[in-house]
Amino acid sequence: SHVSPLTSSRIAAQFQALCWQVYEVDGHDVAALQAAYEAARLSHAPVCIVARTHKGHGIAPIEDRDGWHGKVASAHDEAEYQEVLKAAY
Repeated sequence: SHVSPLTSSRIAAQFQALCWQVYEVDGHDVAALQAAYEAARLSHAPVCIVARTHKGHGIAPIEDRDGWHGKVASAHDEAEYQEVLKAAY
């Protein structure tokens, strides 16, 4: 039997079915995350925040590619990584 992947939309649907207030946000958008946290803080219902993210966000050679989670990047690409981090933070 085939098991469906656990996607952000599936997670959200499961929590909504249980009468939770669900906020789906771009996990790379700090303002959207802050707004979801504030809405959750004010809610009287149980809350689930689903933050959609991509591994290696903003670094073209590794963004959302398998096999890169938890690995050290090469020195060859370090300048690109540093630029992405400066722009993000």
